[in-house]
Amino acid sequence: MVYFAYGSNLCLEQMKKRCPEAIPMISVHLDDYKLVYNKYADIIPCEGEKVYGAIYEISLNDLKNLDKYEEYSDLYEKIDLIVQDINGISYEAFAYVMNEKGDKTPDKRYLDIINKGYEDWGIIY
Repeated sequence: MVYFAYGSNLCLEQMKKRCPEAIPMISVHLDDYKLVYNKYADIIPCEGEKVYGAIYEISLNDLKNLDKYEEYSDLYEKIDLIVQDINGISYEAFAYVMNEKGDKTPDKRYLDIINKGYEDWGIIY
């Protein structure tokens, strides 16, 4: 299955620890969504905006690990979506989105991990 990462799971080192079987695929974007923070990264529908991230091929074991880490279904739920790479190729993927929406600034360490992920994938945000 294909997982769309847009927050701290963009960091290849962190993702390798959480999901050792995950295969990094390609950087992508999600149209008509916006990246927001409620202490942690979240995405919300927003026409005309884009969220930049990356996709991983993950195993069932990795999915179980991610579900535990993302506190599915207490903190996050899963949604299916379509993302595109720079060449316009579409991929079906799933992502985690927060159950409760809010506006809380994340701590510096968390933002540093996300920025490291952008560097890992060559995403200029």
